[in-house]
Amino acid sequence: MVKRVASQLYKFTETSMNFLETVNYFEVAMRDIGDGAAAQWKENGYASAEAYAESFSERAKQLTAKMTGYSIDKDGNASYTGMKNLGMDPDEVLQYQATYAQISSSMGVAEESALNFSKALTMLGADWASLRNLTFEQGWEKFASALAGQSRAVRSLGIDITNATLQEYAYKNGLEQAVSEMNQATKAQLRLLAILDQSKVAYGDLANTIESPSNQIRMFQQNVSNLGRVIGNLFLPILQKTLPWINGMAIALQRMFTWIGNMLGIKFDSINSSMGGMSDEMYDLVDGADDLADGIGAADKAAKKLNKTLQGWHEINNITTNDSSSGSGVGISGGNPLLDSAIADALGDYEKVWNEAFE
Repeated sequence: MVKRVASQLYKFTETSMNFLETVNYFEVAMRDIGDGAAAQWKENGYASAEAYAESFSERAKQLTAKMTGYSIDKDGNASYTGMKNLGMDPDEVLQYQATYAQISSSMGVAEESALNFSKALTMLGADWASLRNLTFEQGWEKFASALAGQSRAVRSLGIDITNATLQEYAYKNGLEQAVSEMNQATKAQLRLLAILDQSKVAYGDLANTIESPSNQIRMFQQNVSNLGRVIGNLFLPILQKTLPWINGMAIALQRMFTWIGNMLGIKFDSINSSMGGMSDEMYDLVDGADDLADGIGAADKAAKKLNKTLQGWHEINNITTNDSSSGSGVGISGGNPLLDSAIADALGDYEKVWNEAFE
C-alpha cells in the first residue's frame, strides 16, 4: 500500500513537472513570435517593442483563462481566478495554443496572423470535440494535422481542405494564382479560412452543451487531471531539494564501483578495445554510405546537365518550390495580407458566437 501511494504521489509530481515544461514551451513559442513582430510596435499602438513582444503571450493567456479558469505566470504558477470558465486542463490548452502558433509561424505566416491561428484552432478543437463526442486531444490533433496539409484528418468532420476547395477560397478572396504554386504560408491561410467557414455548425458547441453528460464527463476528467497537478505542486519543492543529493549519491556510487573494479584488476580499457572490431565495421558502413551519397549527388548533377541539353519538347518536368508570386501579391514568406484580413474577419465572427455561448 505504501508503495502504491508513493507511486501515485510521484505521478502527481511528474504531472506538475510536465506542466512547468509546457508553460516554458508556451512562453518560448509566443516570445519567438513576439520578437519577430517587435519592429511593428508603433503601428500596433504599443508603448515599446518589448511591450508588444510580451503582448503575444498575454493575449493568448486571455483565452487560456476563459477555457481553464486559471491565470498562469511565466514561472508556471497557476492561480485559480474564480471567473466563469469551461473547466479545461491548462496543460493541454497551453500545449496546443503554442503548437498552433509555432506551426503557423514556421510556415511563414505573419506574427499577428499566427496568434489568430492559435486562437481559432484551439477554440475549434474544443468545440468540435464536444459536437462529435471526441476527446479534446483528438479534436486538437485533427486540426494540427490539417494545418500541416493533411486533408484526411478533418474529412471525418465534414471539412474539405483539398487543393480544389482551397482554390475556390483563393478566387473568392481575389487571388488568381494556382494553389499548387503558392508558398506554404498562403496555403496555411487558405486552410484556416476553409476550416473556419466549414465549422460554423460547431461554433460555441462546448459552452452551449456544457451540462450534457458527455461534456460533464470531459470536465470531470479535466478536473481530475488538475487535481493531480495541484497535489504534485505540494511535493515538487521536496523533490527539487532532494534530487541534487540523489544525483550526487549516484555519482559517488559510480566512482566507488569504478574504484572496486580497479582494485580487482579489471581493466576497462581492455573491455573497450574488444569492441574495436565492431567499431571498425561501423566506420566501414558509414564510409560506404558516404560513397553512396556522393554517387547519388553525382547522378543528380548529371541529370541536371542532361536536362539543360534537351530540346523543348523533351523537357523534363521537375517538382520545384515556388520562389515568387505570379502577380497575385503572394511573397516568399508572410502569406498574403488580403488573407490575413479575411482570417481576422472570420475569427471575429466566430468569437462573437463563441462569447455569446460562453456568457
